[in-house]
Amino acid sequence: MNRKLKIENPYRSPEYDGGNDRASLRKSALQSLRMALVVLLMPGLYNYYCFDQTVFEAGLNWSTLFSNVGRWLNLVGIAAIAVFAWLLALPILEFCTRLMHRLFSRNSSLGEWNEALYLIAEQAFHFSLAGAMIWFAWCTGFYRFGFDFYEISIPLGALAHLLAAGLYLQLVLRWYQIDRSVAT
Repeated sequence: MNRKLKIENPYRSPEYDGGNDRASLRKSALQSLRMALVVLLMPGLYNYYCFDQTVFEAGLNWSTLFSNVGRWLNLVGIAAIAVFAWLLALPILEFCTRLMHRLFSRNSSLGEWNEALYLIAEQAFHFSLAGAMIWFAWCTGFYRFGFDFYEISIPLGALAHLLAAGLYLQLVLRWYQIDRSVAT
């Protein structure tokens, strides 16, 4: 990997052995993605709770059986998605990296692109904290304060997309820099 692209920790202990091989980078990225999932589950469950309460308070004439089955199916679906993301988020990102590398890279190795992915994925936890705050704000504004769907979704949705761009644009830029540094 191009060492200019990696930010070194100035507070690192002199006894630190480096630990920046691909396996440790991958492990750190996986931990960050999993912690991000845990953080984002909280506003996701809050969103489900608010939606459920809104439907319940609306007094829709659903039978109790149908209502309970629907609730359990929603919760099972949330759990299934969480397990799926817990197990497969990083392998899916690695697959996408492999595909993008095959399509767009002519000069660099796949390993360098994966290292860039892992370095960016390490930031997912921190970005998820801000994302969770945005999601909580949307749920509170829409369900509790009764803001119009579009009035709250457009500004907060734009903010959430800009937040996500903070991750994927960094990744694309790193891939571009890796490819350019090998080419020159």
